Amino acid sequence: MSNLSQSLISKPRRVILIVTGSVRWDFEQANEVINLSPNYCLTAQGMSPYFLDAYLPYFYSVYETKIS
Repeated sequence: MSNLSQSLISKPRRVILIVTGSVRWDFEQANEVINLSPNYCLTAQGMSPYFLDAYLPYFYSVYETKIS
């Protein structure tokens, strides 16, 4: 995240981050790190449907850079 933030400072551009995971605690920890950054805005969040071939549903969050 630090490298990406520094890259955005030197060259502002649109970046979309997609965070996924099946372990809720790990997923929430990753989201906390991104939420601490002033560069990103949460645009979507939810849980994927449970499919028979998946052992667990996946949580997802989509973030987009704030372009000024």
